Amino acid sequence: MKQIVLTLLFGLSAIACGSNSGPTKPPVIEKPDPIKVESVEVQQDLTLNLGEIQKLTATILPANASEKRVWWTSSDIRVAKIDTDGNVTGLTPGTAVITVTTYDGEHEATCAVTTVDPDQGKEYALIWADEFDYEGEPDSSAWSREIWNPGQVNHELQYYTGSQKNAIVNGGTLKINLIKEDDGRITSARLITADKRSFTYGRFEIRAKLPRGKGTWPAIWMLGENINHGVGWPTCGEIDIMEHVGYNQGQVHASVHTRDRNHTINTQATAITQVPDCSEEFHVYELEWTRLEISMLVDGKKYFTYRPTAYDLGNWPFNKPEFLLLNIAWGGDWGAAGGGVDESVLPQTMEVDYVRVYQKQ
Repeated sequence: MKQIVLTLLFGLSAIACGSNSGPTKPPVIEKPDPIKVESVEVQQDLTLNLGEIQKLTATILPANASEKRVWWTSSDIRVAKIDTDGNVTGLTPGTAVITVTTYDGEHEATCAVTTVDPDQGKEYALIWADEFDYEGEPDSSAWSREIWNPGQVNHELQYYTGSQKNAIVNGGTLKINLIKEDDGRITSARLITADKRSFTYGRFEIRAKLPRGKGTWPAIWMLGENINHGVGWPTCGEIDIMEHVGYNQGQVHASVHTRDRNHTINTQATAITQVPDCSEEFHVYELEWTRLEISMLVDGKKYFTYRPTAYDLGNWPFNKPEFLLLNIAWGGDWGAAGGGVDESVLPQTMEVDYVRVYQKQ
């Protein structure tokens, strides 16, 4: 009997010891050796226009190689600049060698990128103009009116109307009139060439005399045609050839706005020049727009140039058509920033002698 009890106790002790031995360790799985890169290939040579971007693609062989990363370099970044994703931009006429190198540095491939200027040897020629040498409604083959209530943009206070009181051609000029109506409304006009006259690159000349007075905000400017086709502002791109706010009389502003460079994030590119008699005399407000840069001038004197660090969508939407706008706003975020508006200055007029557009031919 004693021997049987000892045997049972020994068995229970063995079971108890076994229960404290812990979980079973998982089997060790050995990682396979990495598959080494044997070579890299890049597409054939290519030709770019100034400001054009194309993406180069590197092919790693074998296709199942463990490391896919590569380095991109250019032999002449003045001619062709390439980023870490293989996007190459043509910057000046010439040829650069683009090299792609595998991450281990053991393999490379090259291609030649030639940048050309398609406008080389061409001269500016007049392609469209409105000389306002007629009477009545602005030419409907070129201009449309936008009809807006106050507050539609920039918290502006004016009504944009379709009335000839606010926009009319007579005496050889277009007159955009900012008026206080008998019922107290402030009315104006906003003329656009959208879907009628749009342009990509060129020289633009607008000879104008500006309104004056606190609250006035005249503008001669451009917007990307695609703003009306699903792209929206500021991705469409905005070119401000001339802006003037009446509380800073005689200061003329030029700016561009893009997705990554705009006033809502305080990154717009902008400049100021002094035109003390801008409300007494006509001056020529000019835009020079090339494949690589935008400049603004007054009476032939350049005071603003925008040349982006990258010609991507965020910084350079200006490789697509833009249309013209002429308007006077009243008040708003900028027009009233100098201490509100002064209705005693009304009525006011922006007078436009001509709009001329030249392109390389």
